Parts: sequence; structure tokens; C-alpha cells
Amino acid sequence: MQTVLWTSFWAALASAFCAIVFNAGKYDILPGAIAGGIGWFFYKFLFVYLKIAEPIGFMCGAAALTLFSEIWAYVGKKPATVCLLPGLFPLVPGYSMFVAVHAVVTHNAELAGKAGYSALIAAGSIALGMAVAASTARLFIMVKKHKKPENSKLPDKI
Repeated sequence: MQTVLWTSFWAALASAFCAIVFNAGKYDILPGAIAGGIGWFFYKFLFVYLKIAEPIGFMCGAAALTLFSEIWAYVGKKPATVCLLPGLFPLVPGYSMFVAVHAVVTHNAELAGKAGYSALIAAGSIALGMAVAASTARLFIMVKKHKKPENSKLPDKI
């Protein structure tokens, strides 16, 4: 468990530096770092300790950091992408993409197919996790905003 926490700390630090590179505001660096740490923690915890398939880990990590970003955006009245983009930085399957491109350049078709497939599955899992979490958060926000007051005289159905 200590390894997961340690790597989550480094993922959070990488997300903080990514937020700095993206020129985020000084109050947006910490939430971006926390989002990156949360996403990496969920990914590693599910994949390493619970032995769940890696794409599920990617999807749950992306969903967790997206939910955190949406909540932070709602509370701070800012766009969610300010926190979401730096938080996604550690989860992006850059090494698999690099290996796939390198294998294509060196004419190793078998390795290119395996690494490309791995990168594609990881990227698709991240996108699916983000889409589900963002849609869920938006649904809850929409329901909260349009909640009918208890003493309202409006009809239940229109």
C-alpha cells in the first residue's frame, strides 16, 4: 500500500507541474495536483492490489478524478478543465504510444500491434470513465438546480 501512496504523491506532483506549464492560476495548481493523485491512486489500487484488469483501473481512475474536478468546478465556480487536464497527465498511456510508434519505425509489426492496442484500450477506458463521471455530475447538478421548493404551489406535472 505504501508503494501506491508514494506513486500517487509523485503523480500529484507531476500534475502540479503540468498545471504550472498550462499556466493555471495559483489557486488552481493544488486542485489539479489532488486530481492527479486521486486518479493515479484509484488506477494503481485497483490494478495492483485488487488485481482488476488494467482498463478498468484506467476507467475508474479517470472517473474519480473527473468527479473530483466537477465537484471542485461547481464549488469554485470555475470550468472543470482547469483541474481535469493536469489531473489526466499521469494516466495518459504515453509509454505505450511511444513503444507503438517506435515499433512501427523499426518495422516490428507484432510489437506495434500489441503496444498500439494497449494504448488504444487505455485511452478508450480513460475517455469512457471521463464521459460517465462528467455526465453523472452534470445530471446531479441539473437535478439540484431544478429542484422544486417544498412550499411551492406549482403543479407536479405540466
